[in-house]
Amino acid sequence: MGVAPRSGIQPTVGRASAAPAPDPAGHAPLAAARALSAGLIAGLVMALSALSFSALIFSGPLAPFRGEANGLVLYGALAFALLGAVFARHGGAMWQSQSVAAVALAAGAQALAARMPEAAPAPLFATVLALVVVSTLSSGLLLLAFGGCRLGNLARFIPHPVLGGFLAATAALLILKGIVLAAGPAGASAAPSDLLKLDAVRGWSGPFALAVIAAWFSASRRFRMALPVALALYGGLAALGHAQAIPPAGSGGPTGAAVPAALRLATLPGLVDADALLGAAPVVATVALLVLFAAILNIAGLEAGSDQAAGINLDRELRRAGFANVVAGLVGGLPGFHSPSLSHLVGGIVERPGRLAGLGAAGSVALVLLAGNGLISLLPRGIFGLILIYVGAGMAHRWLWQSLRRWPARDCATILLILAATLAFGFVTAIGVGFVLAMLQFVIAYARVDVLRSAFTGRERPSSTERPPAVRRLLAAHGAETLIFELQGYLFFGSTQRLSERLSAQIAAADPRPRWIVLCLRRVTGMDISTALMLARAARAARRIGADLVFTDLSPAIARELRRATALETARLFDTLDDALVWLEEQRLADASPGDHAAGAFATILDQAQQLPGGPVFATRRIAAGSVVLTEGEPAESMLYLAEGQMTATRAADANAESGRSFRVARFLPGTIIGEIGFLTNGLRTATITADTDGEVVVITRPALDQLMRIAPDLGQALQAALLTLLAERLQRTTALAQALR
Repeated sequence: MGVAPRSGIQPTVGRASAAPAPDPAGHAPLAAARALSAGLIAGLVMALSALSFSALIFSGPLAPFRGEANGLVLYGALAFALLGAVFARHGGAMWQSQSVAAVALAAGAQALAARMPEAAPAPLFATVLALVVVSTLSSGLLLLAFGGCRLGNLARFIPHPVLGGFLAATAALLILKGIVLAAGPAGASAAPSDLLKLDAVRGWSGPFALAVIAAWFSASRRFRMALPVALALYGGLAALGHAQAIPPAGSGGPTGAAVPAALRLATLPGLVDADALLGAAPVVATVALLVLFAAILNIAGLEAGSDQAAGINLDRELRRAGFANVVAGLVGGLPGFHSPSLSHLVGGIVERPGRLAGLGAAGSVALVLLAGNGLISLLPRGIFGLILIYVGAGMAHRWLWQSLRRWPARDCATILLILAATLAFGFVTAIGVGFVLAMLQFVIAYARVDVLRSAFTGRERPSSTERPPAVRRLLAAHGAETLIFELQGYLFFGSTQRLSERLSAQIAAADPRPRWIVLCLRRVTGMDISTALMLARAARAARRIGADLVFTDLSPAIARELRRATALETARLFDTLDDALVWLEEQRLADASPGDHAAGAFATILDQAQQLPGGPVFATRRIAAGSVVLTEGEPAESMLYLAEGQMTATRAADANAESGRSFRVARFLPGTIIGEIGFLTNGLRTATITADTDGEVVVITRPALDQLMRIAPDLGQALQAALLTLLAERLQRTTALAQALR
């Protein structure tokens, strides 16, 4: 995460204000000079950061190799500076090697050195160099794979508390390593007692104070140049106080004399300890995963923090970062990617940096590379400790201080647990702890999702088939015998027990005892075998109490799971919930006595009206099967009483009826009224009515209804009362259904 004081999601590229008008021609040289100077400053920070990471990795038994390692990490920094300038959309996004990878590599390199205590210098250096190269190349290939397969958004599914735990641990390790580096030989053992000795405190207290102050200024955006000023201030004070410099470990000549890693390894055939390198595979995987997650956070931070960077294509940026890491790996550099903090620094100096800023940064890195270890060895060791502490303090502010103040207690506990695991056992073990915590969080959170979307009876949820009033009342009277459950989401072992308990409680509380239990799975995306077995047990339990289990809306995959669990052996299947409800209503009507099917109020009223003196009041029409009787959207000038046959109401699937798509909303049987809503409201038809069979309808128009009110007011009022009763019953059913769906 580089030198970002708010590493991970820090803005910005340029300023977030509206883009200014282009500079006049006379100001172009001045703007170019400012962009170049901003890049030179950023490049110096890049170079010093890379050297601090080199000191972090090549310490202890690996310190003799730091001279050549300095050259290699600077090659990598140079590659990121140049490629960042080439790839940057507006030339303002700076790229650099990142601390999150350096910390993990430092732990892996020290573990390799401990595993090869008797190794000669050449094999040890070759193996550690191979670890760095493989880790950077693996990071690049993973970024390329995710970007090439357009999978960048998948990494965003990692819970923030888990990722925050890794970054908080990185912050703690950076601060500790920075203190040790700044303390010098007095604190070399890194034991707390040694670091608190007077000589050690004298070495690290100054860099620590300056780093924390600079990180605070940067995090609060009070001063964008906080880090360069802190480095310059410490350098001046160290020169006056003759502070201790880092010994010129290894080669003291020009760092440019270091051979790029790919060629260097080719000159060391057979020296790499393949077994030791293979044993470090978890380190390589850890580095690659951390780079992927951190790169996505940084890219998102650039996009969120700047108008100029808005609309960044995440997958494209991952591919570019992947290519840059492959190049950096070949020359021996550390993994890297976009740096919001350096972009923020450059944007504070010049409004539109352009590619000159990137080229200026590359120039600074190249100058340090050519200056060599002789010049680097003159720098006080506190400079490198200051950079590590600064980076760690910024990350700690973002992922510890802010998180612990704002996030829920369980998320804070996750961060602290991963932090503790990292400090106690290392990054590799912490990765395992993190993934276990991520899975547990997912399982617990998903298990809390209510997979029982709604529960109601056949009284609140009848089928879409319109029947005569007397038949509807009969079905409503027996509607409680049907229990209907709508399930949703993915049904898995975490939600199975809770679902089973709720279904059992609903069935046990039902009065009267249910005759049918309907499970609608239209909104279920999948299920595991645990849920399928539970539903098989539910089917057997339903049979024991004399009820039938009915499944509707099964996808092929869900049907296969239920068949494996033998849940469908005694259950009935229907394509849709409405199909099941129609079948259940027909079963109930088949059990009813013929007297229960007495003619309804409409039939009686209309029959009497047709027998009035002077001829029929209402016209009668024969309808052929397939005829369109009413059309959606037309003026509603009449309503129909269905005397014979069957009809279906459909509505357009969207506002644009030209698509031709439609869905069924109701079916009508003899004895029902059709089209009354538009007729009574003087509105438009709300659906298209099509005849399923040959039939006969009575057409009720407004003139005919007015005539009935004149010649037989009692019949007219009875017809109006029947219509009001019909609408009231429908409103009552809708209200009951809405209450059941709460």
